[in-house]
Amino acid sequence: MPKVIDFGIAKATTNQRLTDKTLFTEFEMLIGTPAYMSPEQAALTNVEVDTRTDIYSLGVLLYELLTGTTPFDARELLKAGLDEVRRVIRNEEPVRPSTRLGTMVASELTAISRHRKVEAPKLIREVRGDLDWIVMKALEKDPGRRYATVNGLAMDVGRYLSGEAILARPPSAAYKFRKLVARNKLVFSGVALIFVLLAVSLTATTRWLMTERRTQERMRQQMELARLDSLGLELYYQNKIADAEQTMLKALDMRRQFPQAEHTSQILRQNILLQVFINGRKFDKIKPFFDAHVDPALLSRSEGRAMFEAATLALAKDGRWNDAAPLADELYKSQPTNSAYYHILAPLMVARNDVEGYRRLCGEIIPRFGDTDDLFVADKMAKDCLILPASGADLKAVAALADLAVTRGSNSTSAPFFRCCKALAEFRLGHHEEAAKWARLAAQGPLPHSQAQAAAIIAMSEFNLNQLDKARTALVDCDKLIEQKLPKPGRDLGNDWRDWIIAHALRSEAKRLIEGKPSAATEASALIQTSRIPGSDSIKEKKR
Repeated sequence: MPKVIDFGIAKATTNQRLTDKTLFTEFEMLIGTPAYMSPEQAALTNVEVDTRTDIYSLGVLLYELLTGTTPFDARELLKAGLDEVRRVIRNEEPVRPSTRLGTMVASELTAISRHRKVEAPKLIREVRGDLDWIVMKALEKDPGRRYATVNGLAMDVGRYLSGEAILARPPSAAYKFRKLVARNKLVFSGVALIFVLLAVSLTATTRWLMTERRTQERMRQQMELARLDSLGLELYYQNKIADAEQTMLKALDMRRQFPQAEHTSQILRQNILLQVFINGRKFDKIKPFFDAHVDPALLSRSEGRAMFEAATLALAKDGRWNDAAPLADELYKSQPTNSAYYHILAPLMVARNDVEGYRRLCGEIIPRFGDTDDLFVADKMAKDCLILPASGADLKAVAALADLAVTRGSNSTSAPFFRCCKALAEFRLGHHEEAAKWARLAAQGPLPHSQAQAAAIIAMSEFNLNQLDKARTALVDCDKLIEQKLPKPGRDLGNDWRDWIIAHALRSEAKRLIEGKPSAATEASALIQTSRIPGSDSIKEKKR
């Protein structure tokens, strides 16, 4: 029956002396029995030593009762120097009681188990578990993790004896790790530094490898692109059109991954593919090709504008107004001072029945080109503003342009068209006799488009002069010329596709005026229905 008298040197815990001869221990003095000394006593710091130090010593005593030895061998501690004693007590974790029993030599374990009146294996089993954790909680290095009072330790022992659940639990892995780090700061600092260096090196290496891989992939793609470009050109010059088209489209699909690709080379290949479509009369592929592969930014270059213009004219000649107009609009926006683009867009707007857009465009023509001295530009701009009535342009300025063209181009092969434009200008101004005179001069020319336009102007002028028979006769002549000498809708309209549109628009206007037929805008809309546009193959075959 052990009786606890004291665990070393007593000290007053208040400012009141116990007796006149009471001895006070001092901080930073190692006084006590090492085997029972708590870590805070061994620290020699100004940390307050309180009753939890006694809890630690009680834990040592319980450890000794269970195993026959203290957590740290007293004889070994006495042999060590002061610094080693302090280090062991403060830093080393004692093994659990059951582990200590399991590692004893057989004779020593037999003696201990005999004193406790139990077989050695059973003694280890009984100690393992709850008793281990009660002891280890009392022996925690951190005072805050020990039992708060002696009564708490006693109650946990009582719970064990009565078979109840104890409060002591094994420390968490995170707590153990924190304690390990605290005991080995230098080692862990070095490991952390190595880890950081490794992480930085790994990140830099990974990034370099990714960059290198992207570079190699880009080089591989560029080499494949060059191969496809070369093969496409070779197939094209070998007249293997279908294979060339497929190869070039594949190359263009790849080229979209390289927005920084050299534009001149890109436009060259796109132009070749465009010619493949045009020569093969695959007009239905042109607009989708532009939508998918041709960047409108190329319009900032003369080669790009030439490509857009070639595609627009090819579609217009084939009567594909809906496909041609958006490309013509891009052209006009890219260079609004180019009269040729107005002369493409204005007839297309009439053909598509875009009357509002047509009038807005005509409103820009005179301010931009009203002072031109080029007779061909003057004729085209005047004609564009005269296709439909009430175009919104200044008619006197338009008539001046027509005068310039007809006066200076009287001996030109285009003279019939100049005269036709002059006739139409006079008609829009209400000068019907002058209009009829100039229209008859235009009708004498050999060109069927100008003859058809002139016939329509004569018909409308005679009607306004109350010459109804002459008006109807001229309208019949206009119908015959259009039906017999001009290309049928759905066929190749040729380079005179603009005059084809104008002839149909003027005939529509004449019929409305003389016979009460649909308006020019309505007939212009009808042109779209009867021309070759995407989805109109059945109409085309029927016309043929």
